[in-house]
Amino acid sequence: MLFVATNILGTQNRYDQDELSLRLIDMLSLPKTEVIRAWREAAHNQSMVKLMLDLLGHDIRNYSDANLKILELIRLKHPNLESSLLEDLADMRRIEQQSIDLVDNILTLGRIQGAELEREPVNLFEMFNTAMERTTQSHGDVTLIVSGEEALKGITVRCHPLLEMVFYNILSNMAKHRRQGCQSVHVDIIVQTEGDSVKVVLIDDGPGISDEDKISVFDSLKKRPRHKRFGLYLVKAIQNQLGCEIWIENRPDSPEDHTAGTAFHLRFPLSENKV
Repeated sequence: MLFVATNILGTQNRYDQDELSLRLIDMLSLPKTEVIRAWREAAHNQSMVKLMLDLLGHDIRNYSDANLKILELIRLKHPNLESSLLEDLADMRRIEQQSIDLVDNILTLGRIQGAELEREPVNLFEMFNTAMERTTQSHGDVTLIVSGEEALKGITVRCHPLLEMVFYNILSNMAKHRRQGCQSVHVDIIVQTEGDSVKVVLIDDGPGISDEDKISVFDSLKKRPRHKRFGLYLVKAIQNQLGCEIWIENRPDSPEDHTAGTAFHLRFPLSENKV
């Protein structure tokens, strides 16, 4: 709020390089009436942001959902359409679904920014299954062939229900960035218990990620090209909020060849309470 207030005033205040925090001495040096005015304006702006997020989450999201249903209804009512028209419908559905995914990611990012998420027991298998179902709906033209998910059964971690968004964005990234011309992606899951934590590795057979990009895919929004791999930035933000870890390596069966595929490593603290 203080940062917004000083932007409104147009003052030349100093900020830390990593976190833009207003110095108390700068705030005290401002006239009291100006501080109050700027504070009220900042509060108003914050209310407007909340209103915009509400519009995104309800009105715009509902329009997109309705469009998806209409496209599906057209497909069902006219099963004998030419293949080119069916492909056009599929493209329209894919674009609409991408819009929904972007809105959901923006809402999630708005939810976790400046918030303190409380960790709670969550079931890894349930989170992954929910994410898989959603990925199948979002990428109907891609088949995800998963093996090893049985290893997730019976494992409860101290995390948050947003873990489903973590799994979804990773699976969605695998579906989007698959090998050219392929309509399927093979995903292998490896689960390793390490003391009081568990590591889950999701491995695909896509084109891979270079060593340089393995770091930059998680960059802040200010450093990345617009909309590029926004989902992975969100994944990292959620993991950081929850005190969990994520990093990327090459496939374990091709550790020296990044073009063989990608392995997403996630580490979570185990929970004593089963759900």
